[in-house]
Order: sequence, then structure tokens, then C-alpha cells
Amino acid sequence: MKRQNGVILSGRLTEPRPGTVQSGPLRGRYVLATLITDHVAYGGHHTVLFPEPHAADVEIFWTLTGGRLEVTIEGWLRSQPQPNGLPAACVVVDRVIYLTVTEEMRIEAVRRRARDHGAP
Repeated sequence: MKRQNGVILSGRLTEPRPGTVQSGPLRGRYVLATLITDHVAYGGHHTVLFPEPHAADVEIFWTLTGGRLEVTIEGWLRSQPQPNGLPAACVVVDRVIYLTVTEEMRIEAVRRRARDHGAP
């Protein structure tokens, strides 16, 4: 899949929703969320998709920050027409920087990932 239309956004995540795609180029676990960069009237609410391996980190850091997760993401815009004729677009994340995550939270995230993947 061609990855054109590069995007860099910074803001606060809301409404993370985990899911799984069974087929296609983005198959696997994901988290879909809204990234708020500005007031909605100015177009500042963006749908972002965190594919594997970012999905697990978003879920862990969302929990550890009590839902106050700010990030900077780098990714690419993916859009396609919907049955109603309007386009549906989201930013697929390639890289993410967790701005409100402490070193202690990062250590805890490593522990949780190891536990979830069967490591001692």
C-alpha cells in the first residue's frame, strides 16, 4: 500500500476503541481514537488508527494516565468513499511520542507487555 499524504499531529487522545481487522493491508489489532488538536469548529478532531504494535501501548498508557494521554503522531492519511457518498478518512499512525507518560509508566508498560506475551 502506498503511504502518501504524510501527517504530523499533536494533541489529546479521546475515545480509544480497540478492534481487530481480519483481512487487508491493516489486518490485526488496532485502536481507533480521536486526536483533539483544536476546537471542533476549526477541524481539530481527527480520527487516528493505531495499528499493531502501537495498539497495545495506547491501551496501556491510556489506563496508566487515567485517560489523560497527549501524543504527537506521524502517519499517513487514508480515505475512501462511503455508501452515503461522503469520504471517510483517518490517519494511520507510523510513529508516536507519548507526551504525558512518565519513566515509571514506561517501565510498567514493559512489564505489562511481557506479562501479556507470556514472558516471566
